[in-house]
Amino acid sequence: AQAIDIDGKKGEQTVAVKTLKENASEKEKIDLIQELTVMKNLGTHPNVVRLIGCCSEKEPTLVIMEFVSLG
Repeated sequence: AQAIDIDGKKGEQTVAVKTLKENASEKEKIDLIQELTVMKNLGTHPNVVRLIGCCSEKEPTLVIMEFVSLG
């Protein structure tokens, strides 16, 4: 996906966006929120995909991460 003016950077940036299907179960929704929480708490590490942000006030929840080619 392409993001514009995100993460303090001007212009367009390629990002990865994780979300769930419309018919996702409650467990899948909880799992995604737990994954988001873990990523927020991890901080920056060279071997972990960086969390850029999220949209979680309305469904679908979107987890926005750095794009890693071949990842």
